[in-house]
Amino acid sequence: MNQPRRAMNPRVQAIYNHIGPLAFARMRASAFSPDNRMNALKWKMKESRYTSIRVESRQDGNGYQVSFFIINRQQFTEIVIEQVAAEELTSTIEQMNNVRLSTVAADLIL
Repeated sequence: MNQPRRAMNPRVQAIYNHIGPLAFARMRASAFSPDNRMNALKWKMKESRYTSIRVESRQDGNGYQVSFFIINRQQFTEIVIEQVAAEELTSTIEQMNNVRLSTVAADLIL
């Protein structure tokens, strides 16, 4: 499982833990880049319309700012969602990427 190679401060580690290793695996996340100064975590994704995602813990500690990037030779696009509550972080990423990240009881039924 890919994980950030650099040490993360507690707020950045909280972002990583909140999203969870399973969700990162489902996103095919790679190239993690923690920014301890800005309390943010950025990663690249494979097989998504977005090149990368950046999640920043808000200064007041109440929620997150989430940025989705499309970067290629023809364009640079950044979509910013400024106020995402902690309980809506995973669902926001799911909706923007059209991929299921969280495990629900139905996923566990054989």
